[in-house]
Amino acid sequence: MQNQTVSIEKIDFFLDHIACRNDREYLHKNIYRFLSAGTEDRHILYRNNTLYYIQNDKAKPEVESIKSHYAGDEFIRFNGRKITRINPEYYLGSAQKPSAFMSGIGSAWAHEWSSNNNNNNNNNNNNNGNNNG
Repeated sequence: MQNQTVSIEKIDFFLDHIACRNDREYLHKNIYRFLSAGTEDRHILYRNNTLYYIQNDKAKPEVESIKSHYAGDEFIRFNGRKITRINPEYYLGSAQKPSAFMSGIGSAWAHEWSSNNNNNNNNNNNNNGNNNG
C-alpha cells in the first residue's frame, strides 16, 4: 500500500511522540522519502533511540540512531498515517529475547507439512490396495 498521505505534520507529530531531539529537517526528508516511495508496505519502527525502516516486514539496512527522551518501553510504529504503540512481547518473548515460537515457526511448519504428506501418502497407498502388511 502506498503512503500518499504522508505529511510533514504527521511526521512532526511522530517525532514529537518519541521526544526526538535530532535535526528534524534531516529526519523529515529521510522518513518522507522512505514512506512515500513505492507501493510496498512500509513503516518506521522506533525503540531505544533507534529508527528501523521496515519494508514488507523486513528491516532495511538503514537504521538511524537518534537522540530521544522517550521513556516508554514499547515499540512505536509509524506508517505515515498513524502511530501505534506495540508491547515488546509482540516482537520479543516475555524474557525480552526473540521467542522460541517465533524463531521456530518456519521449521515447525515445514515439519508438520512433511508429516501430513507422509500420512496422506500412507492413506493413499492403503486405499489403493498397496498395503505391504
